[in-house]
Amino acid sequence: MNCAAWLNGTKSSGDIRGRGMMTGVELVTDRLTKEPAIQQTDRLVEDVLARNVLIGKGTPNTLKLRPPLIWSRNEVDVFISAFDDGLKAQR
Repeated sequence: MNCAAWLNGTKSSGDIRGRGMMTGVELVTDRLTKEPAIQQTDRLVEDVLARNVLIGKGTPNTLKLRPPLIWSRNEVDVFISAFDDGLKAQR
């Protein structure tokens, strides 16, 4: 599964853009109205950083996912686990 397909399955992703794993993810409180989830984005960044995974914001409610070009399967698993746990904590 690619990054966009995985993120499209989340309730808080409003727009996903990019190529491969270099992706921007807009977080929204409602997928219909696209209301920005600014506070949730801040908390998600804090949660993921607390798990020692680097993540940044492009805008107040858009995450920048830019993993290294070369990374191990274990590093991918750590990233996905941290990000997924952070998303679940925002519900």
